[in-house]
Amino acid sequence: MRPHEFIYKYLDAAKKASAETGIPTGVLLAIAAHESGWGKSKLSQPPHYNFGGVKRHGNLKGVKMLTTEYVNGKPVKVYADFASYGSPEESFRDIARVLRKPIYKEAQAELEQNNVVGFIIKFAKHYATDPSYAQKIIAVMNKWGLWKL
Repeated sequence: MRPHEFIYKYLDAAKKASAETGIPTGVLLAIAAHESGWGKSKLSQPPHYNFGGVKRHGNLKGVKMLTTEYVNGKPVKVYADFASYGSPEESFRDIARVLRKPIYKEAQAELEQNNVVGFIIKFAKHYATDPSYAQKIIAVMNKWGLWKL
């Protein structure tokens, strides 16, 4: 799927999740685009619909898949237990809910100041092990004009 098709296809799901949680629509789309390879990853396909690379938590069903985690700044292939959702909408809602957890309190304070870049930089420290994750999300936001959504 091409990036503009991905954005169009999942815009409503991101907007609904944003309305429920206050997490910016563009940030949700950028996370989903990056994590799913614009909807091409096996994890984002049926039956899993995991667009955020969210690990299994709570009562969610899960699926073990090979992924890249960064240990001491170096990429390592590992199997991880990822969440499995019933629809893309459920995935977007859960990405947003995860970003509202107490561990992201500092990031949420940035949103309260309308500092979306600060929010991305601070949530990235806990959301992903990739040391350049924030820069990657910001790059997607910039390239595809997701700041204005």
